[in-house]
Amino acid sequence: MAIKCSVTRPGWRAFTSALLAMFGAAAPIAGCASGTTTRSAEARGEFLFASTSVSDFAHNSFACSTCHGTLVRGPFDPGAKLAGAPSRAHFWGGAEVDFLRSVNQCRRAFMGASTELTASDGDAQDLAAFLLGKSADGATEPFTMVLRIDALPPGDAKRGEAVATKACARCHGDASGAGRLTPHIPSIITDFQNAHILYTPSDRRLIFTEKVRHGGFLGYGGSMPPYGREALSDQNLSDLLTYVGL
Repeated sequence: MAIKCSVTRPGWRAFTSALLAMFGAAAPIAGCASGTTTRSAEARGEFLFASTSVSDFAHNSFACSTCHGTLVRGPFDPGAKLAGAPSRAHFWGGAEVDFLRSVNQCRRAFMGASTELTASDGDAQDLAAFLLGKSADGATEPFTMVLRIDALPPGDAKRGEAVATKACARCHGDASGAGRLTPHIPSIITDFQNAHILYTPSDRRLIFTEKVRHGGFLGYGGSMPPYGREALSDQNLSDLLTYVGL
């Protein structure tokens, strides 16, 4: 059914305890005249959570749900679960204390957004309504970024293949790159090896490790999210390195 009626949104004051009062009760999806539908703020927020339209970049291929779960953190999700996130005290392992700034950081770093959401934007309001509607316990999620990149011991290639399927394939596709999210995302074996062919094998291993651990942060570049230890253990990473031939 086409959605043509205006979206219903509650008023907006700040990403603080006021949100809990505003969005404590989700408005139902109501019928409109002529067979169309009005969506509640929470319903539109659920759509935005899983949509690439959360960024204004025309070629964005990522949604919040690409990296994050809502009620639970999925296996090998680089991002924490976001249920109740607007009521949390901090984000990014304590590096950020403002919910909206943390959202905009994701939009810039991974989704190519050129503009920032503000507290008065409907999208920001709806996204917060959806996340608060799922849970409002305010519990923080651990995020341990590995700052120092050390050489890891050899792992098990068979286990590494399973890690690649669960952690890497969502964006990079299979070993050959088939099924990748967008054509510009490299395959984790052939494209990576070709791009770093002038490096020694040990250097390629460290570079791959840093890319996984730091993503697009700490000066590495690119749009990959960082995999902290909560999302990928050293053992899992060792297995992945062995699987890809590093």
